[in-house]
Amino acid sequence: MKPKQVKDISTIDILKFLQKHDGKWCTWGKGYSMSTVADAMPEGTPEKLQLAKMKNLIEKELVIGCDCGCRGDFEITLEGIEYIREAGEEK
Repeated sequence: MKPKQVKDISTIDILKFLQKHDGKWCTWGKGYSMSTVADAMPEGTPEKLQLAKMKNLIEKELVIGCDCGCRGDFEITLEGIEYIREAGEEK
């Protein structure tokens, strides 16, 4: 089901995806030749909502990167790794 709000997109799925790319940044959206956080979101997530979710994760200091619409350069933070650990979702 296509998400309609930021809360409909799993934080854990995105953080685990970024953790898997340890030390390598990921972009957003589709059509790039690099890893994209869009792959950790439900199929059909609108680009505006992808950026809103990433902005939310940046504000919570779980990821670093840019939500302006550029390529993003998203990476997990130590706080993001701790969030996964606390949720019992370690890799």
